[in-house]
Amino acid sequence: LSVKQTRIISMFLTSCLAGLQVLDGRRLSLFVVIITGCILAIDWETDLSFVGLVFQLSAQHIESSRAIVGEMVAASSDVKVDSLSATVLSAPTCCCALLLGSISLGNPTAPFVVLTSWPYLFASASLAFAMHVMVAEVTPIISA
Repeated sequence: LSVKQTRIISMFLTSCLAGLQVLDGRRLSLFVVIITGCILAIDWETDLSFVGLVFQLSAQHIESSRAIVGEMVAASSDVKVDSLSATVLSAPTCCCALLLGSISLGNPTAPFVVLTSWPYLFASASLAFAMHVMVAEVTPIISA
């Protein structure tokens, strides 16, 4: 099962666990269609890396959790945080979680790799930051 294509399912199930969504029959049938499509799209690759699979699942769970916490904070009447502040506060937390995950999976050289490839990581992080800010700013406009 392709991990990247099941992001919508991960996000929704995390929302259900947080009590923000309810799983009904229509959504369950949609999940069956998505999972069936992912299974049909598998290349049946024999060189599956278990560590890579665990790393992708961890990253997907962290991203889903970040989005759900952001949704809960945005829905709260007690705390009002603008989208830029929310992105600035959540990005370092996600980075630390992924770095710890990389080290715990048996890659103690991860901090050194970060130091040697920082220009690429900085460019990627800048694009991700811009995307998160744009999504956070455009979503309320589109959903209104």
